[in-house]
Amino acid sequence: AMASHVRYTVGYSPIILTVPHGGYAVPDVMADRTTGCHEHDFGTLELAEALLQCFLAMCPAVQPHAVIGLVHRRKVDLNRPLSTATDGDPVAMQAWQDYHNAIKTAIAAATQQFGYCHIFDLHGQSHRPLTELGYGLNNRQLQLTGSSFEA
Repeated sequence: AMASHVRYTVGYSPIILTVPHGGYAVPDVMADRTTGCHEHDFGTLELAEALLQCFLAMCPAVQPHAVIGLVHRRKVDLNRPLSTATDGDPVAMQAWQDYHNAIKTAIAAATQQFGYCHIFDLHGQSHRPLTELGYGLNNRQLQLTGSSFEA
């Protein structure tokens, strides 16, 4: 069952890539969620795959671990608590468990080998084709001019 919900690529480094909202699968056996956000994080699955290919081509000895959720967010929200991620659907709950178990496996493997790990949780957006960077600033702060900006 895990193979249909999650793709886990075993790595050889302390780097772990996680992709909770890049999946496209919409299995009929899972109910659509009626709560929370259902939007797809466009390009995140493809970004993770491209990063893995770059590592493989340029430095395969430090290939990252990767945990990629393959199910669309309208079926399961993999980075929410289980209580709100699945609307109680048992198949979606299993997909959620599979994803988080794969992350735990990657963390255990990396920390056993290196004593630590770095998790890069890949997210995107679906509302417009722009690059967005988070600076931890609110709208009021972003609208200030350079001379009046207080960090």
